[in-house]
Amino acid sequence: RNANDLSGVSRCLNNIGLVYEELGNYELSTDYYERSGDIAEKIGDRVWLAGIMMNLGNSKYYRGDLRQALNYYYRGLLIYTELDNKNGIGNSYNNIGSIYDDWGEHEKSLDYFNQAREIYIVTEDEYNLSKILSNMAEIYNFQHKDYIKAQQLYEQSLELKIKSNDLIGIALLNNNLGTLYANMEEFSEALKYFNISESLYREMNSETGLVMVYYNIGKLYEVRSNPSEALKFYKLSLEIANEIGQNEYIADNYEAMF
Repeated sequence: RNANDLSGVSRCLNNIGLVYEELGNYELSTDYYERSGDIAEKIGDRVWLAGIMMNLGNSKYYRGDLRQALNYYYRGLLIYTELDNKNGIGNSYNNIGSIYDDWGEHEKSLDYFNQAREIYIVTEDEYNLSKILSNMAEIYNFQHKDYIKAQQLYEQSLELKIKSNDLIGIALLNNNLGTLYANMEEFSEALKYFNISESLYREMNSETGLVMVYYNIGKLYEVRSNPSEALKFYKLSLEIANEIGQNEYIADNYEAMF
């Protein structure tokens, strides 16, 4: 502000918004994003404004206001299209696809994910390509029950994560492959992938990852009619979830244990 650097002010406001988003205060994150966007519009920084639209969409998404989130994602998409910003267009398609997936419109979701995938292949953005492949695999795994297609997509995504040495991504993909084999009722394969995921999350001290994978192992043992082992892993998941305040998994574990 002292230097009258409006672009710098806009970026600072955005970053403060990101912190509030991480803290779960979406009302304040939205306020800071809007202030950042107002400055970006004033100085004609269209690329930055499009990014702010994505952030505003994310804040609305996390609050469960999917229609408002979709509105911001479309506004960002229009600006990115106007600027012919390929990766921005791909990110917009990915976010829009996630909204339709949450609404249960899975074919429409896959259409947007496919458009994003094509863009990431052209731009050679392997990080986002891996993410979109995983998003598509989730639909084939849980909605379409097309396990062969889901396996292909998960493995393509995992290959990219290994290539970039993204340990968090590798851990998550192994967890996802575990859920796939559990759905296929190939329990020994499912447990193998869950164990790989657990080992990686332990190595990285990722408590959020451990909460998820312990819960999934508990579900696996429950389906296999081994309640004592299932309870052991639900309790492990619940203990960490309580420590870090992960409310969704606290509720899920209590329900599973009950």
